[in-house]
Amino acid sequence: MLRILTKRRRGAMKSYIFISLILIFCISAVAQDVDKQKTNLPDPKGKARFEIKDRDWPAKFAEASVCLWKNDAIGALSITIDDNCAPDHEWWTEMGKKYDFNVTWFVIASTVSGSNAGFCGTWEGFAKLLKLGHDIQSHSLTHLNQESPEWKDINMEYEESQKRIEKNIPGHKAVVLAYPGGKNSNLNDSAVAVKYYIGARGTTGSVNATNKTSYLNTASMSGVICYGDAKWESQDLKSALEKGFAKNKDLYRAWYCCHFHQAKPEVRSLIEKQLALVSEKAKAGELWIGLFKDVVKYGQERDTAVLNVKESSPDKIVISLTDEMKDQIFDYPLTVKVRLDPSWKSLKAEQGGKKADCRIVEKDGAVYGIVEIVPDKGDAVISK
Repeated sequence: MLRILTKRRRGAMKSYIFISLILIFCISAVAQDVDKQKTNLPDPKGKARFEIKDRDWPAKFAEASVCLWKNDAIGALSITIDDNCAPDHEWWTEMGKKYDFNVTWFVIASTVSGSNAGFCGTWEGFAKLLKLGHDIQSHSLTHLNQESPEWKDINMEYEESQKRIEKNIPGHKAVVLAYPGGKNSNLNDSAVAVKYYIGARGTTGSVNATNKTSYLNTASMSGVICYGDAKWESQDLKSALEKGFAKNKDLYRAWYCCHFHQAKPEVRSLIEKQLALVSEKAKAGELWIGLFKDVVKYGQERDTAVLNVKESSPDKIVISLTDEMKDQIFDYPLTVKVRLDPSWKSLKAEQGGKKADCRIVEKDGAVYGIVEIVPDKGDAVISK
């Protein structure tokens, strides 16, 4: 009897060891996958990651594709504001509410709630903007001011700014940077920025070709949204929205980013005309006006996305969507278009047990579902 029990114990111990080894292997494999996740995509240095095409319309039932931009827009626009500019907060808030858009405020962290709060603003004021749907991100600690007592080096400029924003606006994450300009702009270093941020805005005056975007040094137009009136086609939003307007085909469906400083009273009427125009383009479904960080997330998720239709039946479609980006940060939903049967008169979707935004659109008599899916958050189930 004792021998039988001993054998059973040995067998149980072997099973326990075997199961433990399997668990260790699985945990190690998951950890390796997490380690492989990216926080940035490398600069393509002018090489196209993919070919720019028109909107995709899948031909067969259950076929699906990731849309180039949110809501299947033709192009994207981000409006950003540098240097705190507290006197303009109220005006930009009014414009955002009137024309249905939000802006990204890139703040010089050391100056907030300081001796010049009238211009540089307060943390309470920026927290209020955040609650209204706008975004607060980093424009460095001192704006590369080497005469500031807080200046140390470029690493400190980027790292400490991020820390202060997150400390003074609890629960908020500073994940993108706007490189400071001026006499010390040569100190900016994307090799340092990559340690703290998923994207960074530069000041090269052009649109960002969607298939060639350098996410750690994006282009941006200063103080203007050009539509059909730019000196160069590479500086014109119309190049992004109207196929054939630009000779350079890569400018079609591009991302137009712009940055403002002070919006003085004498120029506000001109800026508002530009805002009214892009608002109409957004209402028409041609343009996505997105926060800078959201466009950076969407772009890098899209550029590495892998979509797989795992299951399809007359009443249900199951889609898997993964990417190569770090899941803890890259959590923005990608817009997926899926071909439906004409019998689908309604649509619902869920992912990970939660409701996912979705809608039905029609083109040339065909029916499609537009579904918002976050990569690596589980299968998306689409049903009637």
